[in-house]
Amino acid sequence: MKKSVIAVVIILVIIAALPVIGNKYIKGAIDDRVAQLQSYGLEVKEDLSDSSYLNTSRHFEFYLQDSSKFIEYLNNYADGQIPPYVNALMNGLTIGVDVKYSNLPFAKSQSMEIYPLRLSPEVVKSIQKNNPDFYTYIDRFLQAKGILYHINYNFLNQEFDGYIKDINEAYTLKNDAKLQLIMDSVKFSGQGELLAPTRLQTKAKEMHFSVVEPHEQLNMSLSGLTTSNNFDSQSTYVSSANIKTVTLTMLAINDNVHVKINNIKFNASSNDQNAKIELDSKTSVESMDVASKNISFDFKQFNMDVALSGIDKLIFEKLRTLTNQTQASATTAELLSKGVKLEIADFSMKNLNVKQIGALGGFKLQSKINFKEDADLKKKLQQSPMLLLADLAMKTDLEISKKIFALATQNNPFASQMKSYAKEKADSYVFEINFLDSKATINGKALN
Repeated sequence: MKKSVIAVVIILVIIAALPVIGNKYIKGAIDDRVAQLQSYGLEVKEDLSDSSYLNTSRHFEFYLQDSSKFIEYLNNYADGQIPPYVNALMNGLTIGVDVKYSNLPFAKSQSMEIYPLRLSPEVVKSIQKNNPDFYTYIDRFLQAKGILYHINYNFLNQEFDGYIKDINEAYTLKNDAKLQLIMDSVKFSGQGELLAPTRLQTKAKEMHFSVVEPHEQLNMSLSGLTTSNNFDSQSTYVSSANIKTVTLTMLAINDNVHVKINNIKFNASSNDQNAKIELDSKTSVESMDVASKNISFDFKQFNMDVALSGIDKLIFEKLRTLTNQTQASATTAELLSKGVKLEIADFSMKNLNVKQIGALGGFKLQSKINFKEDADLKKKLQQSPMLLLADLAMKTDLEISKKIFALATQNNPFASQMKSYAKEKADSYVFEINFLDSKATINGKALN
């Protein structure tokens, strides 16, 4: 009997100690993460804890002491390099982080809220110089956590979800210009590390920005945004984005411009499973309307489907991380010297209509371009770019409405000569263009 009682007591003591053990474990994990961030240029200005038996909350304030070091850290996870001028905008930025978690060691998730508290001193100085009242407004907005990311993170399976706090702000500047910013129902979910997720989805109901001055206006709106991203690595991924509507309005004394785009779809993928990298991109627009004083037009069913293959993996990774233009040009030449293939499966538009002219019809282009491997490419490029034509092979099929062709070639005698090579097909011209061994033909006729 006594042994049973002792066993029960031991079990109860262990259960009672679990929150203490869990709190110590999670606190240690967070401390390790904070120490890591400090090594990348973030300084901890404040670390406050509030712990009960079952739950703990911690408040941090991070000061970005070395933005160059922090941006270098972020570049390890970015598709492209963050521009150097961002350093000045971020250096000295203060960020608040609130962490809440259960002390139970088997608890699944913790919640975090991340929000900027103070802008960098250089940005503050610029705003205060031009408009002290506007700076006061921005400072109060940030102190009230006006921009806030809420994240729920599951430790067990690395799944997360969250949202960006809704924003609906308006401000009138000294010159009576009215600013408005709206972000409504922006949500996200995914899996993996927060800075380098393997899966990420986002949704946004509406985003809007406007500047209204006494004689001018600028309005930009986006609605129905959804994105989906799956990353195996920085060079193997599948991404997509859909936007229901984009509108842009610019009102001025001399002209008014209205743009509306419906149902934009974008897909991109990269695959480096083999020795070479393959890139694919597809874009479609259901319709677009542009109205202005000088020209108004609309079109339906725009498509672009492009694939690039045969890309050298090592050189591509080198090019992806370069920001220096001279180095990037040299590396691009090095990449071409290894050979690449470009295929345009679909570049087309239907029903182009220009108000001042009328209905013009559409066009469709398909093309395969092969730039063969050439170890002497750099030398040829220095001597004469024309020498590179020997490395190029191309086959292109183009069908274009007669009205668009006439409009595109007017006042261009050389381009208008292309008509003599064309095959007619109802209201269109058809061109089969081939380029091989530095010789070009159109519909079987040599191009003079």
